[in-house]
Amino acid sequence: METKNSHFSGTIEEIDPNPFFRAFNSIIIDVTNAFDSQDTVEVEVTDSTPKFKFNKEQISFFENLYVPANSYTPSNHIKKVFVQNNYPELLDIPHGYNEWQLIDFITDPRYDLSNLASIVAPIGHGKSSLLQYTLLYIREKVPSLKAKFIPLIFNCHEFKVFFKDSNNRMRIFDYLSNEIFLPRLATVLNPYIDIDNEEFWDYYIQHAKSYFVTDAQSIMSEISSAKSESLKEELYHKLNELKRSEIKTEKFAHTALRYLKFIKKIEVVLALDNLDLLGIDTVESFIDFVERLQINSSIKVLLVFRSVTYNKLMERYRGALAETVHEWTPISSKDVIDKRCNDLNNRIIREAERINFQINNISIKISDISVAIKNITSVISKNHEIITLFSNGNLRLQMKLLRILIKSGWLPNWVYHTALWSEMDFKLVKEIPNYIILQALTTNNYGTYIDEKNKFPKVPGLLNVLSSNSEIVVYNFLPMMILSNLKNSNYNLINLKSLHELIVQFYDFYDDDIVLDRLFYSTITDLLNGGLITSPEAYEIEVGDDIGEIVKNIRMSILGKYYINSLIYDYNYIVNIKDEVQLRLVNFSGCIENRKLCEAEGYVNYYKFTRLNIEDILKFFEEYGNLEMEFLKIVKAAKRVVAYKSLFCSTNNFFYSSNMVQNVFNQFNNAKFLHSDLLSELKSLVTKLENLYSNELGSN
Repeated sequence: METKNSHFSGTIEEIDPNPFFRAFNSIIIDVTNAFDSQDTVEVEVTDSTPKFKFNKEQISFFENLYVPANSYTPSNHIKKVFVQNNYPELLDIPHGYNEWQLIDFITDPRYDLSNLASIVAPIGHGKSSLLQYTLLYIREKVPSLKAKFIPLIFNCHEFKVFFKDSNNRMRIFDYLSNEIFLPRLATVLNPYIDIDNEEFWDYYIQHAKSYFVTDAQSIMSEISSAKSESLKEELYHKLNELKRSEIKTEKFAHTALRYLKFIKKIEVVLALDNLDLLGIDTVESFIDFVERLQINSSIKVLLVFRSVTYNKLMERYRGALAETVHEWTPISSKDVIDKRCNDLNNRIIREAERINFQINNISIKISDISVAIKNITSVISKNHEIITLFSNGNLRLQMKLLRILIKSGWLPNWVYHTALWSEMDFKLVKEIPNYIILQALTTNNYGTYIDEKNKFPKVPGLLNVLSSNSEIVVYNFLPMMILSNLKNSNYNLINLKSLHELIVQFYDFYDDDIVLDRLFYSTITDLLNGGLITSPEAYEIEVGDDIGEIVKNIRMSILGKYYINSLIYDYNYIVNIKDEVQLRLVNFSGCIENRKLCEAEGYVNYYKFTRLNIEDILKFFEEYGNLEMEFLKIVKAAKRVVAYKSLFCSTNNFFYSSNMVQNVFNQFNNAKFLHSDLLSELKSLVTKLENLYSNELGSN
């Protein structure tokens, strides 16, 4: 991959991970893995009740890593007494407001009439882990709850392949009822509806509306009048076969569920997780199936949606869904990261006692390893806002970013060289500057986060917004124009079609609407998938999606605000996109090469690394300024300067490049490491660019 500005070769190479990650990578990966809702929980049916058996990884997650939304305990005296009297073990199990809402919905009779509830939250915010933690893990830990309900959790991942076939969509009800719901229901209900359970079958004959009742009563009448034992045995066998056949029907399930609820006082709770995977039409069919089931059985149902899917369903199912949405309390990013870091500390220290950890062929003492990992994780915890920002609150992405921070050479090396083997003079690092955190996130030092096929960096929330992927100069500013328009609209929700029309009208001096449309929608896709903008209609856009049909409105996210107001002016961001402004995604080539040079010469100091890049940055600013000037000349010739300034530019002085140079100058003005001649060059470049713009554009 060629680069414009770097002094070094632009090839992307894999660099060996830092020794700390290499030594403890299995632990680090394990601790930073997200909860996998697709892992099945084994069901063991005994004579008394179904028991859910977790594997080792699931138990470890719930006991060591699961974080409730808050440290909620029943706040008022009446509620606390209620819990103590009914579920005393619950007081010793971590649970928050979200967990308590589910328990309350399942166990409180006041929800018998509105027995449908929805869990609604964005992707990656912990819906699936909440479901399994509350309905399975807590249930197994609290005997009084275990006696109250039986959960049936269906993860729609298992249906996804089936419903990809359009022919299968015609038989949704039959598939759900006969191939999915009834077999699993029969498994967990077996202890209560055994063929020999006379109490149940007496209830069934009294309440079922089925041909079975007439046939069974006839056989029972024959049994009572049978003279020989052999005939009775034959008739009992015939009756049992009739029962086995009846058990497979949906009508049987309806009556069996009512028997459990009203006679045995046991709720069966049906939970449908990850419904979003099935498409909106299939989801509607699922809800129709659930409604039919509820009418006939009074079963309680939990539907789990992403916010986008729920919004699409609101109009049709307003009465059924809107009144039963459980208020979602977001999980604290700091709590999640702190818990992971604490577990990481403990596990690495235990592992360090077992192995000989060496750096540069020097064995490192366990006490030093302990302090180092505590320093690293402490710094990460203190800077959790950055992780939350880049992940947009998605817990899965937070875990990926946490792993990037630990694996990146910047953060560990800062700690190592200061605390572990800088002339083996041990020093305690109490604080690490924020720019090290940002640099560790935005510098892709090692090949783990590069896709082998595409060679694209995979860092959540990180995009090059200073250009698009177009060879046409005027189109290269589309990302910044879109973000600036959203900012100038006071960050309000705006109509995507209207924004598209504004862009097309602005560029009507170019007769290539097809190219412009393609670039506009691909830019919107990048910004949406990168988390810089959000939409009520979609969380992300997949390959093949018609974004113009799916997305109706957009607004800037908190991450987008960070980009437009701060990040694009930050040296630590600019140094990673300087090499090629026409790439949509960040190119790390120059940074990797400079980093290798720093390591070869023993430079572990961030400032020396910066010194190597600053001349490249000067060249980038001048080049970007010239590109901006070329764009604005075309805009001026087309008499679009006023429209550009009012609609698509958010800088006070009209030009981003001069603002970037000024901010970098301010950033390093007091830094002793940067030579005064380079600072003078930065200042001179600001003046040069501003004069150039003023002379070329005048008062326009």
